[in-house]
Amino acid sequence: MYCPKCGAEVSEEDNYCYKCGSQLKKATTSELSRKLGINIIAKDSLLQEYWIKRCVAYIIDSIIVSGITFILAFILFFPQIILQGKLPSIDLLFPVGLISLVYFIFLEYFYGYTFGKKVMGFKIESEDSKTVLNVFIRNLSKIFWVLLFLDVVGGLITPGDPIQKYSDRLVKMHVKGEYSPPQQLGVKEDVK
Repeated sequence: MYCPKCGAEVSEEDNYCYKCGSQLKKATTSELSRKLGINIIAKDSLLQEYWIKRCVAYIIDSIIVSGITFILAFILFFPQIILQGKLPSIDLLFPVGLISLVYFIFLEYFYGYTFGKKVMGFKIESEDSKTVLNVFIRNLSKIFWVLLFLDVVGGLITPGDPIQKYSDRLVKMHVKGEYSPPQQLGVKEDVK
């Protein structure tokens, strides 16, 4: 059997494609949704690897955003740099958060991924139509790392797909990679 979306060879028993994450057949999600992501991640090395890759993607994107912020600060404060010989001490926490938000929204809305996600093999997909508002909501927590941490933890301590942050669930979006949790958990298809 082959995945209808990417053409990868998959087993008859697979509910999701291991390569692109596409659903291959209707799977029972009741067992999956009753389990908390935090319980699943403790036992599932593929899910652990998935979240590590998402963290690496975020670090790559954070480095890019920091570079953009530094360049913009240098341009904006160039006269002071020339006159005083150093960068003025300013609080860049808010501008970094704002630039980060714009970066993530723009790239995810128009391309479906950021540079970090592209490098790590991820793509944003939506169950419904992808709107700027949905992309804004899923990225709002990236304004400050504590909010992002709480968003991820919120997704892992509530029932549902263990690859989603809480805000991803709100807007019905997924960061697709090579992980397919129902296959790993042995979730069986509904027989009626």
